[in-house]
Amino acid sequence: MLQEFQRRLSVERLLEPGASVIIAFSGGPDSSCLLHLLTLSGCDVTAAHLVHGLREEAEREAELCRAFALKHGARFEKGCADVRAIAEQDGIGLEEAGRKARYSFFAAVHKKIGAPVATAHTLDDHVETILMNLARGSGARGLSGIPMRRDYVIRPLLWVRRSETQEYCREHGLLILSDPANEDLQFARNRVRKFVIPGFEQIRFGAAEAAARSARILSEEDALLDALAEDALAACMRRRGGALDFVCDGLYLELRVEPLKAAPTALLRRVVRIAARRFDVDLDWTLTDIVTTAIQSGDKASVAVEGAPVRVLVGERTLRVVRDEATVDYEVEVEAGGSVPLPRLGGRLGAGVLPGEMLPDGSRLTAWLDADSIVGALVVRAARSEDELVPVGDTRRRRAFELLENAGLPLKARRRCPIVCDDEGPVWVPECATASRVQVTPATKRTLRLRLEPDSTDGTV
Repeated sequence: MLQEFQRRLSVERLLEPGASVIIAFSGGPDSSCLLHLLTLSGCDVTAAHLVHGLREEAEREAELCRAFALKHGARFEKGCADVRAIAEQDGIGLEEAGRKARYSFFAAVHKKIGAPVATAHTLDDHVETILMNLARGSGARGLSGIPMRRDYVIRPLLWVRRSETQEYCREHGLLILSDPANEDLQFARNRVRKFVIPGFEQIRFGAAEAAARSARILSEEDALLDALAEDALAACMRRRGGALDFVCDGLYLELRVEPLKAAPTALLRRVVRIAARRFDVDLDWTLTDIVTTAIQSGDKASVAVEGAPVRVLVGERTLRVVRDEATVDYEVEVEAGGSVPLPRLGGRLGAGVLPGEMLPDGSRLTAWLDADSIVGALVVRAARSEDELVPVGDTRRRRAFELLENAGLPLKARRRCPIVCDDEGPVWVPECATASRVQVTPATKRTLRLRLEPDSTDGTV
């Protein structure tokens, strides 16, 4: 098994030789097998073990897991959770609460160590997931089962049967802990494991492997459909064409309906769901079907996503996805020679002082100010309805909201658009105006250059 394991690590590009990796370690045969294979492959392994707080023997088992990990050259990280309390608090079952607690713990260990997290899911887990999703009426994504990689989580044993990991542990004298919860038939997965999989394999020899093969095909086709839907979404998106489009991201999205009406239904559903995912929500089948049917029939529709402040609105000409969030006011001091993050927007504002008069470079997200005309501290904050300034080339005071509205920003975006102010008020409304009182002139001795960088991690100028 070791040789094939190492081959697949390389072919699937899961881990480089000698790489650091965190293993989700329960002490069961699957995770013990994985830990052993990873250490034999020269990886720098950390075993992450979570005590769920459901069984008295859990602490003793945690010590057995620690001893096993250290014996095989792995470090050990232990966490504790009250899974029953999580289930009650979130109104979910123990099985889902346990999974939520585990992945929260793994995320914390990942953040601490910075290595990928390897789970010991096997081909059996993969097929169980496929069949459970089939029972729910899932589409291609659900029927693709468990992905080999998602974000920082990898699953190097998806090709191995559970019986093989058990045999491997017996052959090598490895730790095998058993969790009574795996035999509890109140959990749907255990019923699938005990009754459905055996019956499934009686239909045809190798049915589980065949199902995994079908899942891989579906996964590849699912990725293709997603790519086509992304292209269709981009082609239908209505943009202002201005430099401040990024302010609308995750807050407001508008698509032209007419091109979508001619799209195949499967592609249209993808576009609708991908548009919603831009707002970190997943539309279920019912909501997706309501929106899709309304677009195809030319009707109006409005759906709200349960548990999220997001609505999808279908009109005669547009499909809009809107986040109904409270206005978030923020204020961050800006210092020359550095950069500061733009809260809720994902970019940064950089500031730098240059000698003498500098001419603007034409960028709508760059401002050039007379550094010695700045009054007090300089801050970047969300625009407010009372903000006013006299723009360069104008003689009257103008409201920042009016300037941003003229630039095409909807009200929700105007309320979080970053502007730069000193103690006397706004000095720069990006894309729209610079205050005349800080205008660069031939008499300027020091020029302050401000630059908004929405897609950069370092805005230093």
